[in-house]
Amino acid sequence: MFIEKLARAAASAVENLYSIIVEPDSFIINKTKKEFEGDYTLVVFPLAKAARKAPDQIGQEIGDWLKNHLSEISHFNVVKGFLNLTLKDEYWLVFVRENAMQTSYGLLPKETQELPIIIEFSS
Repeated sequence: MFIEKLARAAASAVENLYSIIVEPDSFIINKTKKEFEGDYTLVVFPLAKAARKAPDQIGQEIGDWLKNHLSEISHFNVVKGFLNLTLKDEYWLVFVRENAMQTSYGLLPKETQELPIIIEFSS
């Protein structure tokens, strides 16, 4: 999945740019909020103290590194310490093609010990 690839690349970026070892799973990566441009957002605030730089500068530097090393990234922007990444249209076309024929795409396996769910409707 792309999020794991992005986390590994971000860890490499931090190591190359700041000589800081960071575990890929320590990054906070979310879908970008609708009011901002981008597909995924990488939170760079936690790196500010160790890198001894402003979050916006860290975001710009990591964004440049990721854009040069990940072919899926079209462009990026930094908003107050949040690195918003936009993926290329080609990435999404391949993603849809690969997943369109999977009948189980988006479904989770049913747990055998699943508890019943009660939904109440009020009028």
